[in-house]
Amino acid sequence: MGFFDAFRDPPAPAQYGPQYTPVTSDVLLVGLAVGAAIVLLVALVVSLGERSVLTGVGFVLKVTVGVAVTLAILVCIFDPHWKRSSTTTSFQYKAHEKREIRAEVEVRIGLRGLNVTLKGSPVNQLNETIDYNERFSWAWNQGRLGFGPYAGRISREFRSSQYRGIPLPIQWVVEYFTLDGEQIRWGRAHREAGYFTHIALWTAFAQWTLTLILFRLVVPLLGAVSLALTGALLLLANIVYSAMSASPETELAIPMGSTTLDFAYGRSFWTTMTTGIVCLLVALVVIVMHFRFPRQLAKLLNRSVQDIDGGTNLAASQESLVAQPAEVVSMDDIENGGSFPRFRRMTSAGLSFRTPRRKPSVLGEVRTPRYLPKPSYVNITVYQDLLKSKGRSEER
Repeated sequence: MGFFDAFRDPPAPAQYGPQYTPVTSDVLLVGLAVGAAIVLLVALVVSLGERSVLTGVGFVLKVTVGVAVTLAILVCIFDPHWKRSSTTTSFQYKAHEKREIRAEVEVRIGLRGLNVTLKGSPVNQLNETIDYNERFSWAWNQGRLGFGPYAGRISREFRSSQYRGIPLPIQWVVEYFTLDGEQIRWGRAHREAGYFTHIALWTAFAQWTLTLILFRLVVPLLGAVSLALTGALLLLANIVYSAMSASPETELAIPMGSTTLDFAYGRSFWTTMTTGIVCLLVALVVIVMHFRFPRQLAKLLNRSVQDIDGGTNLAASQESLVAQPAEVVSMDDIENGGSFPRFRRMTSAGLSFRTPRRKPSVLGEVRTPRYLPKPSYVNITVYQDLLKSKGRSEER
């Protein structure tokens, strides 16, 4: 026997059967979580290079809120946890087997379908490992009655699972969502609720993307309004799902052995509601700071005051400067010893023009200030004409 022939069945290599394992995690959700963690880590590293602590904290806060809301919306779209129920009881495991098993059954309903988990207690019973997780989808057509090629997707997947021989408890649960007649339409109700909630969430995601653009490129006040619309759409998704899937006609309760599977709202439902409320509160805070504390909001968002108020105050001040005529010193005032007109004090968009407090110097009979503020509102040519006229009078 050679070195590589150990534990093999001659004359061919040993053959091993397939090793089926239950689903332990959702690859899509794990990928979204890892991507969000990478973005937050990069934002934290970049914030260490900011000169101001407030600027760094504001940058991390903006990135955290943006990633959190994005992740929450995407997870709620794909995560099958809008409704859930679980129970542990004894029931028949498979056909033509009178012996019962004791196991836990957990049902999680999402927007696109449902997951059914069956796990034995203990796992090894009847010389088998009882640990199953099956996913069934109903996206999105209802289809015809029955289980033929033109039936709905969940009906066709249910018939396929029967051919594969999945345990009876899982078939029992899924069959409730394939019935569509008389007033037994739980599958139709949850499919339609998931469809319209799905539309509301994707609309909220598009609105959230627009919110990020408005906060970055346009006036933050418009971004706050867009953020409020995002929160309203998220809350609308909750209302639509609750109204279409939890009415008295579509209330679902599945008997399992000696107990019943009574469904309650899951983490995706509450995450959507929480995110919507948070978006509305943050939008309200930004709107209040825009009108009451614009400078603090500018520092927090790393923007200038002109960007916060959209430049309206600056434009108004420029219009007033253009409309204001230049102040001219008349000869009568100078000959009569009149004082030089003081400069107006103007404040606009952080600019202040003040009249010098010190007394002006005297050049002959012409009074001139020691310095001129910028921009000057005095017609400088008046000084030149006055000086020339003074020189001519002395020559005479």
